[in-house]
Amino acid sequence: MGNKQPNNVLCCIINNYQQPIKEIDDNKDIDRKKLVVKTNPMPMFKCYSTIASEDIYNYYVFKSKIGEGYFSKVKLGYKISEGESSQYAIKIISKSKVDITLHKDFLNELSILKNLDHPYIIKLYEVYSDKYNYYLVMELLTGGDVFSRINSEKLLSEKFISQILYKLISAINYCHAIGICHRDIKPENILFVSKKSKDIKVIDFGLSKKFLDFNQNMNSFLGTPYFVAPEVIKENYNINCDMWSIGATAYMLFTGKPPFPEKSREVVLKQILENEPDYNDEIWKKWSPEAKDLIKLLLNKNPNHRLDPEEALKHDFFKKVNEETHQEENIDKDILKNITRYDVKSRFTKLILSIITKSLTHDELSNFTKTFNAIDINQEGLICIKELKIALSNAGLNLTDSDIDKLMEKVDSDGNGILTYSEFLAAALNKKKAFSDEKLRFIFCALDYDSSGFITANHLYTHFVRIGRKIIDFDEISNMIKEVSTEEKLSFESFKNILNTY
Repeated sequence: MGNKQPNNVLCCIINNYQQPIKEIDDNKDIDRKKLVVKTNPMPMFKCYSTIASEDIYNYYVFKSKIGEGYFSKVKLGYKISEGESSQYAIKIISKSKVDITLHKDFLNELSILKNLDHPYIIKLYEVYSDKYNYYLVMELLTGGDVFSRINSEKLLSEKFISQILYKLISAINYCHAIGICHRDIKPENILFVSKKSKDIKVIDFGLSKKFLDFNQNMNSFLGTPYFVAPEVIKENYNINCDMWSIGATAYMLFTGKPPFPEKSREVVLKQILENEPDYNDEIWKKWSPEAKDLIKLLLNKNPNHRLDPEEALKHDFFKKVNEETHQEENIDKDILKNITRYDVKSRFTKLILSIITKSLTHDELSNFTKTFNAIDINQEGLICIKELKIALSNAGLNLTDSDIDKLMEKVDSDGNGILTYSEFLAAALNKKKAFSDEKLRFIFCALDYDSSGFITANHLYTHFVRIGRKIIDFDEISNMIKEVSTEEKLSFESFKNILNTY
């Protein structure tokens, strides 16, 4: 093992061919088998996907531009009701530049982002539309991409790289488990949460594909040339194309250049099909044999022989990361005790808890994420009842199997037999901290978008629309309030009293 100094020539290489190849998907019908894992992010109401048509400028203040793409730009902004301390990245997509194909891509990205729920995947909060633009209000990530960190760090340790790759593969393992193929994994789409943080987030799901069968073939030639798998070039591939892209990204982290660093797109694609990456470079002597072996297994031209996410996470290269991630000391017993006490029956309280979990800062989430990852043995971003039982037993919380089954039913809000990250957070929150006056005032103001001093069914209906879900039966929302109060309009005191009875 050792350290390396990155090859600065990569900067100009990446800039030359970072534009993705894009074509329309071939959506022909094929036989599909059910995925093992399914998630339903909003089971309490029947709803359909939508975009809020309100004027976003009534609710957000836009500040400096922090990024720009081919058809969009990203601005820093804050929510008026939350004050300037609340910062978001607002992606603005110009409708005039979005043709039919790209409009489809945008709606696809939106649909996928709304359903993603993982600690290492960017969060989408709200979606707006006006005559000229779409607006995606997203989590603000200030740490720059992986490539930028390489250049700024100068010396990058193998331990640091292993942590980055472990989190990246964990995120993709989750995506594959719930039926999503990313299809554009590259350094620019892996961002650090902050300048000091070692936690990453996967972004940009514009080329992603939903599927119902792990063996489903895709036919669209898309992705970014330096990181695209050979079978994608042949236009006949499945979800394991993501693992090649991770391998190409890993190769670049170690060597400072992609596996095939030619400047010509045609030459790069030809070499991906016909050649093997250079593993004899002097720089490989600085890294462990396990690092090289992992990359070779990821950059296998035969997708059937390529490591899948679960296999990759079990590779010897990640032995120390695995040990550190799953050690018992990482499991906060107080968090597990909170989960065992969880007994929320009202839909209103469940809704407020879900909003609170989305308002938590990265620092506030740190201990929860560490515990969640320690329990999640397979690193799928999901916790099954067996994993929960093991964690409770190891923590000395000796619940019977029957008690754990009943607990799982309470915590697992969508009843699919697994805990998502958000379900885990909602149950794991400390009641006193979660329902502090300050936190509840923050949530109340966020829901009271017109500063009326009250929360009504209309306010909650608008909340759902803004997060991209239009409730089919409005009366269901009214009934949700009736479950907890005789008042149609909830003042802050009423709102607080309802939640403090939990």
